Amino acid sequence: MDSGGCPVTDYTARYVDAAHSASRRERYDASFFTTPCGDADLETIAHIVESHGSRPHTDVLMHGDYRLPNIILDHWSFSGFVDLDHAGLADRHIAVFWALWTLRFNLHTDEYRDRFIDVYGRDLIDEDMLRVVAAVEVFG
Repeated sequence: MDSGGCPVTDYTARYVDAAHSASRRERYDASFFTTPCGDADLETIAHIVESHGSRPHTDVLMHGDYRLPNIILDHWSFSGFVDLDHAGLADRHIAVFWALWTLRFNLHTDEYRDRFIDVYGRDLIDEDMLRVVAAVEVFG
């Protein structure tokens, strides 16, 4: 999809900056990391943000709040999205993180994780980058 004219050309930079700012204010929710990635203390999660926070790219047009309740279906066929206030050009792993998060949260299972990744394109997803995004989300 052509991203020309997109008003938010680098959502990733704002995203990572917000995590750094929030961590300084000590506002966090460790479950964004611990639920998908396993137990870790706050110091370890913060270290991941600090050491890898500049690693996300800006490579796709992202919805920005991709969750099942923000998808409109018409007779089980995709019809549209709502709640696009965080849309912009960003790292695909942010969108993938939220897709996996919403499947787990809204359907109460990880049963669809591998299927989603296969359909999205397993070769496009870096599991280590998903861990970085999960760490950023703790403070975001």
